[in-house]
Amino acid sequence: MHEGLIQIIRDNPAGVDSVTLAQEILKFKNPDRRLAHHAVKSILASDPRCCLGEDELWRPATTFIGQDNRPLEELPWSAVFLLTDPTGANPTSAVHLSGWALLEQPRLLFSEWLITPDSLSPEEQEVLVSPLDGEYRQDREEALAGVARALNDTMPILLSGRQQRILAHHLSSIGESLTDDTMLVSQLYRLADLSMPRPLDLESCRQALFDRPPVPTSAVSHGECLAEIAATLLRRLVRGGITNRSALEERECARTLDMQWSDKAFSPEDILSQPSTPGVYGFKDREGRFVYIGKARNIRRRLLGYFRNTEESPAKLEALKRDAYDLSIHRCGSELESLVLEHRLINKYAPRLNTQMRIQERKGTYAPIEDCIVLTPHADENKYLTFWFRKEQKVILKTLSKDLSE
Repeated sequence: MHEGLIQIIRDNPAGVDSVTLAQEILKFKNPDRRLAHHAVKSILASDPRCCLGEDELWRPATTFIGQDNRPLEELPWSAVFLLTDPTGANPTSAVHLSGWALLEQPRLLFSEWLITPDSLSPEEQEVLVSPLDGEYRQDREEALAGVARALNDTMPILLSGRQQRILAHHLSSIGESLTDDTMLVSQLYRLADLSMPRPLDLESCRQALFDRPPVPTSAVSHGECLAEIAATLLRRLVRGGITNRSALEERECARTLDMQWSDKAFSPEDILSQPSTPGVYGFKDREGRFVYIGKARNIRRRLLGYFRNTEESPAKLEALKRDAYDLSIHRCGSELESLVLEHRLINKYAPRLNTQMRIQERKGTYAPIEDCIVLTPHADENKYLTFWFRKEQKVILKTLSKDLSE
């Protein structure tokens, strides 16, 4: 019903009144104008894909509510580079991580070795180890936890989708997750209307942007080089008229998403209209069966990430792009709610592309908790989601409609 209303509004960009919508979709017969308007407005009032004009006609929205309009250069960008095993023995694992904040001048956030630098050959130590490196932590999980804390509330830019997957894998091993708010250098090149350097590595990117040979030597200087490249590409976007996050997302949706949208039941506008809040999403095939179910801290950014046109695309992602036809989204008030809902839906529907069926617990020692009620935010205002814990019993979830401001 909701989507039917949206479709009629899209088919009538000049405007359509509530009576027509109520008759065609809600199946009202000769409705009173005020009643029809109240019924339609109660359904569409919070949908950013449409807007109600002063003439009381519904039209497709030309901009999307809730998008970030902060200046592009003021957003908390960071650049993250992963140095993989220099011997090539394990190319899917990082041995060193470095991150740089991009506001104004690049600033080092972290420089962490995941292996002891003493295990490198003397020649490698002389080149790769830097005074800027943090003190080597014997506990690898502690080092990764430091990386997770440093990246909290930042928007990381990574060189490639492969580096993004490696970083996400390392963080998930300690129970942390990589933010949905990531970008790739390949995206920034396309958004800035620049030719993609081949191969896509630091050396070719630096040569293409600055017309000078690469200089990174130490492991941490690789991250600094990536920060210089990312900052330059962001400045080019600003000069090209992409001044805020909203404009960046609209251009990304128009130019870099790799998908035949005409063959799907959802569109780029549907994704751009989603909120930047936690939630659970599910891709369905043409028969209505779930293909994949996932959770997100930021629904809109996570969904945009699925359809990026990148240099490398895993087989699982290609299968999703091919088989997904429809999209189901449930907004959540917190990450905890989205985690529990995702777990329940995966166990109920067993989507074929979901290989992880169990919730991974963070490592550590846990003590039993006393009987308690945990309150978390709700997706709707003036509501709370409560988790009722009692020993030897299943956890109960209840929605609470109370003003708990005091």
